[in-house]
Amino acid sequence: SVYLNQCKYDKALPLYQKSLNIRCALLGHKHLDVAALYGNIACLYYYQGKYDEALFMHKKSLKIKLSHLGRNHPSVATLYNNIASVYKDLCKYDVALHTYRISLNIYLSIFGHNSSDIANSYYNIGEVNYHQCKYDEALSMYQKSFNIYISLHGHNCVKVANLYNNIAAVFYSQCKYDQALSMFRKSLDIKLSVLGQYHADVAILYNSIALAYYHQYKYDKASAALQKSFNLKSILLDYNHSHIAELYNNFGLVHKHQCKYDQAVSMYQKSLDIRLSILDHNDPDIANSYNNIALVYTYQGKYNESLSMHQKSLSIYLSNFSRNHLRIAKSYNNIGLVYHHQGKYNQALSMFQQCLDIRLSLLGASHSHVATCYINMAHIYINQSKYQQALSMYQKSSKITTQISGQNYFYIANSYRCLGTINNHQGKFHDAISMYLNSIKIISSLLSNDHVYFAHIYNNMALINKNLSKYDDALYLYQKSLIIKLSVFDSNHPSIAISYNNIGSVYYHQGNYDQALSLYNKSLQIRLQVLDHNHPQIAKSYNNIGVVYKHQGKYDEALLMYQKSIEIHLQVHGHYHRDT
Repeated sequence: SVYLNQCKYDKALPLYQKSLNIRCALLGHKHLDVAALYGNIACLYYYQGKYDEALFMHKKSLKIKLSHLGRNHPSVATLYNNIASVYKDLCKYDVALHTYRISLNIYLSIFGHNSSDIANSYYNIGEVNYHQCKYDEALSMYQKSFNIYISLHGHNCVKVANLYNNIAAVFYSQCKYDQALSMFRKSLDIKLSVLGQYHADVAILYNSIALAYYHQYKYDKASAALQKSFNLKSILLDYNHSHIAELYNNFGLVHKHQCKYDQAVSMYQKSLDIRLSILDHNDPDIANSYNNIALVYTYQGKYNESLSMHQKSLSIYLSNFSRNHLRIAKSYNNIGLVYHHQGKYNQALSMFQQCLDIRLSLLGASHSHVATCYINMAHIYINQSKYQQALSMYQKSSKITTQISGQNYFYIANSYRCLGTINNHQGKFHDAISMYLNSIKIISSLLSNDHVYFAHIYNNMALINKNLSKYDDALYLYQKSLIIKLSVFDSNHPSIAISYNNIGSVYYHQGNYDQALSLYNKSLQIRLQVLDHNHPQIAKSYNNIGVVYKHQGKYDEALLMYQKSIEIHLQVHGHYHRDT
């Protein structure tokens, strides 16, 4: 048990096995003490992620306990609860829900409606509802659990704090980050008063708060909260601990979205090094690290390196899980994104379809991850000029998000934005503008005017105005977009480079070649700082600068720029690609 608590599973298992052999020899195979050992071994397998072995051991324990104790016993209810937890982690949510309810009904028949075991059952059922994206049902279960714990222990109780944390997770999944932060802080206040500052749960909450800030684009606040978590865990834990690895991973996440790619890779590498030192090299957490490094390589335009890391990640997942597992689906999705960036649209679609098939089979047709698959496929169809298929995918995604969130106005606004994008690509510019204005009207009541969402919409509306030769209007909107981006991102963020490029393109169409060249060069300098030098966006910058030189009659300079652009496209896309 000590080794188990220290996560030293390889040392714990042989000792459990020796104890089991002795008990079987002395007591027989059907003794309750033997059942207890089966349960311990099952828990060990569960912590290792060996869910099939855990289920097998739990069921052996259950069979013995049922024969001795009957169905209506707390120990039997606990076993059903443990079995349900395994099914939950296998993403077999319907089976998990059914098994949790068996456990709950036994507890209800023994204890009535006001016991910790019943509160725990409601809590567990709420977690399954949460994973099924049934957020209202999850909140209902959490509220039942909350009421029991309040009546038993009062407000200043760790169980209550944990429920605030889970309620926060529901709001977090609904993109209600302010409400999530409020719940996380309530949980934090309780845990600080009950457990003190130097406790692992406090460190975990700082980490959760950091992730909420991250999704609000408040990267400095996210980093500060992560640092608090790191400082605590550095005191409480050895350096080579999985929680330290997780924190490095999250630092990497923040750096990635700040476009500090080298720092992100450094953090992810530190996380990977710790995991390699404490885990089997075939452990799923190792695969997670490879996946995260691969994602940074994708942003940097290092597509071959990204694919290599994704393949390493996928190989580990396939060795640990069945082919019909959510982590396998995630790998297919991420590989599809790389193919998308490479312009290999059919291969990307194949990956997204494999991802979709798995998610549909495990999560059902009304899950947010399924909606994401449809969005990714829509983007491919847009690039292939298959606008009806793209529209169909957007509509499927919109239907799911409406089912999940009801009249969630953020999702409705985003649907208008997606429809605007399709209309724009179809040349239906006035319809596109109408969709974008509808999106702005809705989102203005939800987000501050300096939110990056507005920057993206202004950018899209500017593009339409440029296509309609309304250059002054386009310039005004591009500049509004840039002002917002500069308030949110660092000055060397790729999104800033896009804005400079777009403003440059307006000046080019107005015949203001010197201003266009200045903006194109500013865009290029940012891209050279943060992206791989063979990134397609750098090729685009060289091409745009070449176009300006050509119109200025500087043909040698133009040829040099065109040649640089072609060399990148040949390396990334090969000879038979439209950009080449």
